[in-house]
Amino acid sequence: MPLPIPVFPPQPPTPTPQPRLRGMELLLTNSAGDALQNEGVVPFTTIVSNNLQGVTYVPDSGNITIGRAGTYLINWWVALSEGDDSVATAGEDEGVAFSITVNGVTVSSAYAGGGTEQISGSSLVIIGSVPTTVRLVNESGCKVQFAEGTIGQAGMTITTVA
Repeated sequence: MPLPIPVFPPQPPTPTPQPRLRGMELLLTNSAGDALQNEGVVPFTTIVSNNLQGVTYVPDSGNITIGRAGTYLINWWVALSEGDDSVATAGEDEGVAFSITVNGVTVSSAYAGGGTEQISGSSLVIIGSVPTTVRLVNESGCKVQFAEGTIGQAGMTITTVA
């Protein structure tokens, strides 16, 4: 007599592990109308959130230290306003430029012509050697003035993608 074939209840499929989104969000506040010198680093004042292991920021320093190798997506924005003649403003023809630098080397830049009140950019940065310093730098060739009448004057998010 043949043996009966065992019947097992159906099992749910094994879930595929999903990567967890990890990041840091920084904000510059209380700087309405302040000027940032050419080659000045945006001095974020607030860490809104940070669940990135090995990534640190000291408020007001402008220096983001990445202590873990990997690939990071950096998104940023800066709100600008009109100012005096010595300051690049949103209405000037020359425009403004900001760059992401890694250990002092520009890795990506964004330029906005006259009439722009906000400039933004993003960069995919591969960090191999650590620690690494990342900064958002004014490369307009002159001072720029942060916007008035807004809660925040600049922001940045850093997200690990690999």
